Amino acid sequence: MSRVWRSRSALVALAVMLVAAAVLAVTRSAPTSVLPARAAIRDALRNQAVNQALAGTRWSSASASPLASQLERVTFSAGGQQVAQAAVRPDGTVDEVEALAHDRVPYGDWIAYEPAVLAALAVLFVLMAGVAPWRRLRNLDVLATLSLVLPVLLLERGYLSGSVLGALPGLAYLLLRCAWRGFARAPEPSPSTALFDLVTRRWEPGRRVRVLRLLLAALAIVFFMVGVSSPNAIDVAYAAMEGATRIIHGVLPYGHMPGDVIHGDTYPILSYALYVPVAWLAPVESVFSSVDGALAVAVLGALAVAVALYRGVAGPRPPQRRRPPSAETAGLRAGLAWLSFPPVLIIASTGTTDVVLAAMLAFAVLLWRRPAASMAVLAVAGWFKLSPFALVPLWLAPLRGPRLLAAIAAFVGVSAAALGLVVALGGAGGP
Repeated sequence: MSRVWRSRSALVALAVMLVAAAVLAVTRSAPTSVLPARAAIRDALRNQAVNQALAGTRWSSASASPLASQLERVTFSAGGQQVAQAAVRPDGTVDEVEALAHDRVPYGDWIAYEPAVLAALAVLFVLMAGVAPWRRLRNLDVLATLSLVLPVLLLERGYLSGSVLGALPGLAYLLLRCAWRGFARAPEPSPSTALFDLVTRRWEPGRRVRVLRLLLAALAIVFFMVGVSSPNAIDVAYAAMEGATRIIHGVLPYGHMPGDVIHGDTYPILSYALYVPVAWLAPVESVFSSVDGALAVAVLGALAVAVALYRGVAGPRPPQRRRPPSAETAGLRAGLAWLSFPPVLIIASTGTTDVVLAAMLAFAVLLWRRPAASMAVLAVAGWFKLSPFALVPLWLAPLRGPRLLAAIAAFVGVSAAALGLVVALGGAGGP
């Protein structure tokens, strides 16, 4: 272990975590309630839409918590299951009501939640990611990853607390596993065979590649059919599209959003700017507008991650010839493993920007040996969702000389362009 902690990257990672923890501890503050809990619950129960949402739910408890500076969220539960929510203003009016018990699914397309779909995807995921013999750490990784299907199912049923707790074991295992894989000395790999290769051991390599390509094409079609037709996009999709529409009108999104999405104008500027081409084709002015464009972008983001994984695992294509069948098969299995991981289809069908962020990070890793390009993609990701900025010190730590200067220049260039857009739209007070 001493060799691990002597490594520069490990020390940088530890420093980033400590600084981030200190900043969060200092800046974190509990929001202030705008109404006493009893008053908020009473006002919610006086609202006709709330009573319609509660009809037939047999709710047994209600709680209130601050949602924003001028909103109180009232949650009605039946046991541990949330059945309805309402946003109440200080004057007692109800701003928004969610009939959770009456909704088929909380977000996304209901097809993606179907047990048969989840089971089929899980089997394909194991086939693509698992290995033989079964007593390999890789298979424990596969099981830990599949355990994250449980919190999705609990969230679908309205068990929010159970969903959070259900995610902890799998996330904790994967956190420790990735940290060990990233910073410890790599052990000698134990001999193993991919499950797909084992099942198809009698096939010739060319046939194996053709079947994997057909599976990849079929999954891509499924993603487009389920994702773009989703009837229940998440509020983040509306926020991104509304902000992009404001930019098209020459207006800085911050402070100028329609207000349909609570806290819709708190994302970094590229969360809106990168959706401008889609919003130009189909502007979004309110939650009643169509966000099919954002759904299509989420689907494309999911497919882009599959492409990055394929390229990263299969390796660069040799000049003037094809990749070896073994490398091609490994790359296709990696892309299929991502697309067949059951929650990915659900998340893509919500239209969330997180899938686009995943694609940016995947390509930043793929471009690792080209520091300037990799850092530019990472900087775009940071101005898209902020949290990737924590990875910048790790990206810079192993670099020296011209490569370090090129990476810093790429980061500064992207950041200057993002800030320039804010100033162009909002003037000197924009930032």
